[in-house]
Amino acid sequence: MYIAGGGEAIGALSLLGGLYVVNQSTKRWELKYKDTAKTYGYAYLARFSTGWVFYKGGVGNKKYVIIVYDNGTTKELSVVSNVYSISTGPYDYCCVGASYQGGARIYTFLATSVPDSLTYYTPGMFTPDAVIQGAYASPRGIVYSTTSNYTYFSANPTGTQWTTATTRPQLTALTKGLYANEAGTNTFMLIGNNMKSVSTDGGQNWTTSTLGAYSLTDLIYVDSNWYAIGSNGTKRLLLQNTASTFDQSNKILDLPDRSGQVIKINV
Repeated sequence: MYIAGGGEAIGALSLLGGLYVVNQSTKRWELKYKDTAKTYGYAYLARFSTGWVFYKGGVGNKKYVIIVYDNGTTKELSVVSNVYSISTGPYDYCCVGASYQGGARIYTFLATSVPDSLTYYTPGMFTPDAVIQGAYASPRGIVYSTTSNYTYFSANPTGTQWTTATTRPQLTALTKGLYANEAGTNTFMLIGNNMKSVSTDGGQNWTTSTLGAYSLTDLIYVDSNWYAIGSNGTKRLLLQNTASTFDQSNKILDLPDRSGQVIKINV
């Protein structure tokens, strides 16, 4: 249900099966992590330089962020409530967004050296629909909620201080948030329906505009190009564009109906 990584580091989450990773030698999927206890499933897979991070629901109130390193080491870290979003950034910082008692609970940590327990910070009273880890002069986190388009940014890599955005995104729905160093611009982007909202000043100000003819279900930036999965209502299409407008002229391949995510694979 979730796929992440790029190049030769490809991982996928099965809601019941756990984490599968492509063996770079055999090019076959191998089970990397599966909990022996009963769980409610896994979600929100992200890749960092030496491993994987994702969310695992548990029995009762038990919720966890799981870190699985490439060397086989595993860490299970308790979080206060259900996780809504996880992302990793260029400095290997990870940002996890949860919601508890009406307030956003944001965990930020260095994925390559995770502490034994996590501390959350509360930027505001909303559900964190997207968290983004990126760079703007230094590691920086962005938190976005579709409730009144609440947006906060933190210039502190550990996420202990959060500031309200001056100009908020103007989206009616959210599909994905991501960071891309597009031509040195340090771009943070949110997409929803056929709209996008972009910040190039670290999350303080956002500009909202139309993406193009398609509603997108996923978006990545790699090798100076944007790649997206879009739908025209009857077909899902793989789109490519250097200007991130994604109009019909960029169609390069029809895809099966269930193709909802896109990543780059070295072949």
